[in-house]
Amino acid sequence: LGLCPREFALLWRLAATPGERLCGTQLRAEAWHTAFDPENDGVAVHIDRVRAKLAAGGVGHLICTDGDGRHFLQVPPSPGLIPLTAD
Repeated sequence: LGLCPREFALLWRLAATPGERLCGTQLRAEAWHTAFDPENDGVAVHIDRVRAKLAAGGVGHLICTDGDGRHFLQVPPSPGLIPLTAD
């Protein structure tokens, strides 16, 4: 995919907990191990780059951003699996 280290770190962090919504501050701390972002929207820019690189393989839609600007990895359910219920 040609991901740079920061892009890979973001993807790795999002993949660690699919569906969990993370804000830029959380991603900077947990993926990049820093609280400082020299760019105001650096996380969003890197997320867009990761999404574009994944789109080349047809899976760019898996990286999502909600209305509050939090990012998450959306993993579709596996076909043929029966969801567990808490009965």
